[in-house]
Amino acid sequence: MGRANYGNGYYEGDFREGTAIKEGHGTYYWNSGSKYEGNWVNDKQEGFGTYYYKSGDKYVGNWVNDKREGFGTYYWKGGSKYVGNWVNDEQEGSGTHRTPDGRKLVGEWKKGSPISGTVYYLGGDKYVGELKGGKRNGFGTYYWKNGDKYVGEWKDNLSHGKGTHYHNSKIRIEGTFCNNLKHGTIRKYYNDFLYSVQEYDMDTLNGKSIIYFFDNTRLEYTCINGTKQGAFAHYDNNLKIFEGSYKNGLIEGTCFRYNHVIGEVAEEKWHENKLVKTVSVKPLKTSFNKNNFVTVNYSDGRKYVGELVNGKPHGRGTMYFANHSEEKPNYYVGFFEKGQFSGKGKLYGTFFDGKTSCYEGEFKKNYPHGYGTQFYENRNAYACGKFNYGELNGLAELYEFAPGIELVIGKTKDFTPCGKTHFFYTNGEQYMGKCKGFYKHGKGIYYFVNGDILFGKFKNDVLNGKALLNCFEDNSIYKCIYRNGKQISKEKID
Repeated sequence: MGRANYGNGYYEGDFREGTAIKEGHGTYYWNSGSKYEGNWVNDKQEGFGTYYYKSGDKYVGNWVNDKREGFGTYYWKGGSKYVGNWVNDEQEGSGTHRTPDGRKLVGEWKKGSPISGTVYYLGGDKYVGELKGGKRNGFGTYYWKNGDKYVGEWKDNLSHGKGTHYHNSKIRIEGTFCNNLKHGTIRKYYNDFLYSVQEYDMDTLNGKSIIYFFDNTRLEYTCINGTKQGAFAHYDNNLKIFEGSYKNGLIEGTCFRYNHVIGEVAEEKWHENKLVKTVSVKPLKTSFNKNNFVTVNYSDGRKYVGELVNGKPHGRGTMYFANHSEEKPNYYVGFFEKGQFSGKGKLYGTFFDGKTSCYEGEFKKNYPHGYGTQFYENRNAYACGKFNYGELNGLAELYEFAPGIELVIGKTKDFTPCGKTHFFYTNGEQYMGKCKGFYKHGKGIYYFVNGDILFGKFKNDVLNGKALLNCFEDNSIYKCIYRNGKQISKEKID
């Protein structure tokens, strides 16, 4: 034990035998008011030690070559603290940041900033996803205490880009957002059934809007600052059944009501949303009427009932396939174009084992193409998202597609999860991170049903290597090592 004076302070502690090189345990006092107490190797802060900053902050943890490296805890004077890994004097790897008011961030860090993880807010809200500069940036999910959630892209803590907002588990709104406001084409669903497509200009309805009703009809109109204005048309599939004009949100003026079955059109007068009188009823000139539906039996066993143009299905109709029966349905019902499925429709099929499926949505050239949902009725499963000639690619939902996994929300390629995703397991636990198919594969965060949160690296669904465990019961952080999914060591670090 000795002492040595320097230009910027002095040192008390161990030296290498016969030299003035600091080595072993000792304390360096800087003239500025800072001090380091801990291990030294070859004149450098190395090993375990505590640094007291003149500002009142403190770091307790591992050092390499005068820099914070490995696991350590940084305490700010105001009461905040970071517990986790350090690289080259900066927070990097798994770590937790706590504030004195109860907020907490558990995640992955790089060069001093969080890049992904879970943020717990005051009041019970939480965010799970990518971070940049300490803010929500990239892809992530925000959960409100009332049960609502937003899944999608973020920019500086605001929903920005493509995303989906879920309300009380029944209503979901998907589309493009800008600075937390709806902007562009927004699709609204109720219990997985599309019932509106609207154009927003920074949360204000401006432009074309379509409302879909449960009786398979739709209303197309124009909105100005959220109020219906100008011409509108009500359709049954692609057949116009009512048209007129809005004035300040109310039906006003001359309207026409179409009856395609009996071939009539009625002219009506409306005032402030009320029918005043029927002006006239005239024959309707249309190719679709009760006599225009035909039945065609094909040599391969198919049967078509619907509209026909130039000898091909064109318009709306139903195509029954050769293997169709009441017990085993195999048919398409919807719109055709030049003999092909095109537009909105439903395609029913029965597998060899008797299980059925149904795709409901948009078609192009006989393939599911556009937004739609594939239901597997006997298995209570579905896939919902945007289809590209029969393949489901991009951001999608997969429900009950794999044993033990209730719901998957994330990127898919041909009905299979890929890249970053969010798994909801049937036992109530969750995983958010990289995957390979329905396996956890790569860095990710696992949420246990008891409230514990684990950060680690998975390979083919199995946890291996170093991990960080945030224990809910004692509100502590543990450094763990796993081998083939089994925990072989556990050390409390906070």
